[in-house]
Amino acid sequence: MKNNDLYGNINSGEILSEMEEFIDKFKSVIIGTVSIDGGVDLTYAPYLKLDGENYIYISEIGDHFSNLKNKEQIFEIMFLEDESECVSPVVRKRVRFNVNAEFLPRDEEFEKVLDSFEEKVGKHMKITRNMKDFHLVKLNILNGRFVKGFGKAYKIQNDGEGFKWKK
Repeated sequence: MKNNDLYGNINSGEILSEMEEFIDKFKSVIIGTVSIDGGVDLTYAPYLKLDGENYIYISEIGDHFSNLKNKEQIFEIMFLEDESECVSPVVRKRVRFNVNAEFLPRDEEFEKVLDSFEEKVGKHMKITRNMKDFHLVKLNILNGRFVKGFGKAYKIQNDGEGFKWKK
């Protein structure tokens, strides 16, 4: 049996909807990047899904900023169920995506996305909104995995045009 045979396909409408509902609860995401010297940096950033697109808002001070800005790379994000809500720490629900980053200019789209960030995340987004060391980054999903329990793991495949949310 190949390792890939252990995973179902996420294209099932019911499973995809469940994954989307899980992710929609999050206001931040865990980010894993590789530094220029090859070390791994694990951080987090405010997260927003808007009109089928995924965004993070990051500061130049964060380790992940220089990793993403100075080195074009595929990196990983993860949404991880809170320990206080899970059945057991051994079977925490989680979604991992391999993504790449697209830094967005401060234009109309930037303002629209930041308005939505403020609504979802709250007043602290308003504080950082005009700070020039903060950047809006669009995440392009390449592939990933949704794990919802023992024997319940699903591959997330890119159809060649990028992953598309159902809603």
